[in-house]
Amino acid sequence: MDTSVPSPLEIASPPAGLASPPAPPPSPSSSLMQFLEEADFRDSNRCTICNEDLAEARVDETIETPSVLPCGHVFGNLCISRWLHDSTHQNCPICRRRMTYRSCGHTVKPLPVAESPQLVKEEHMPEKCLLCREGSEMLKERIRWVKDRMDAEVRALEGLRVLRMTRGFAAFGGLFCGRTGPTEDFEGRVGESKKVWEDECRKLEEDATNGRCEW
Repeated sequence: MDTSVPSPLEIASPPAGLASPPAPPPSPSSSLMQFLEEADFRDSNRCTICNEDLAEARVDETIETPSVLPCGHVFGNLCISRWLHDSTHQNCPICRRRMTYRSCGHTVKPLPVAESPQLVKEEHMPEKCLLCREGSEMLKERIRWVKDRMDAEVRALEGLRVLRMTRGFAAFGGLFCGRTGPTEDFEGRVGESKKVWEDECRKLEEDATNGRCEW
């Protein structure tokens, strides 16, 4: 009878014909990190929408930080927000993947690259946004009310801007005294009004979704 003891190498080696065990799944952030490592270094530090460098102060003193979509493409946070919300575009500027949730229809939220979010294939995206999944009905109603107030105020300011261009505008007197007198900066007022309401909506959403996975 053979009483020899197999060597450690023989024990560790799998029998012939058997496949090696599968590799462990990647960490949640590995796909994003791999994408950034393989991307052109210059492109990863430049917004492909405005072609400006990221994380650097511009002439208007704004600084854009890198934000990523679930498809893995990176843009400046301000540019991609405007692209998704303030225009008819609701897709990725590079791959054209739709960036709205199938069920609730809300726009997908870009996330900071610094948070190393997990990339998600289109077929694996949640049906609803995080707020619709986690937020209470009372909170949703409050956000709808804030957005309705913002829309109403913006429409009113837009109406005043059109009225300013007519000759009868001088009849309002005061600051609104026609083309030849002092007038309010309506563009600035519209932008300021939208920012106030959007900040309030953002705070409500953050309070409801803090610490939860957006995608």
